[in-house]
Amino acid sequence: MKHATAIPSLFTLAPERALQPSENCVEAAVLTYLRLRGWLVKRQHVIRVKSASGNWITIGERGDPDYLALHSRWPAFAIETKRPGARAAAHQVAKHDEFRLVWRIPVVVADSLEMLKAFLAEHERVALAQWASVAPGCDVHP
Repeated sequence: MKHATAIPSLFTLAPERALQPSENCVEAAVLTYLRLRGWLVKRQHVIRVKSASGNWITIGERGDPDYLALHSRWPAFAIETKRPGARAAAHQVAKHDEFRLVWRIPVVVADSLEMLKAFLAEHERVALAQWASVAPGCDVHP
């Protein structure tokens, strides 16, 4: 009786790696969560297009955050979504600083839904504290 010989494998298995969500996955989770909480989320498009006359037109500004979030009760804020662990580029950081310092619009760089939830809790806490300081003794729960 002959022994079976081992068949060489055409495939090798790579060691298991933890799956990392893409930026699109983070973005979808963030937008869904905000919309379920009553936020209107508007995309900030930054593109260059060629007009019919042949001229190039830039819409938006380089570095603008991805989204603006608006609510009937809470102050607006801007959102930059990233894949987990990614950071904003230098030109984005500069534009985010402009939003914060010049326009007083908070910006969150969200690389996970948990990061957005933490930001939103603080954002709402700060708004309540500001409203309470303007009208002491008033019930300021929106």
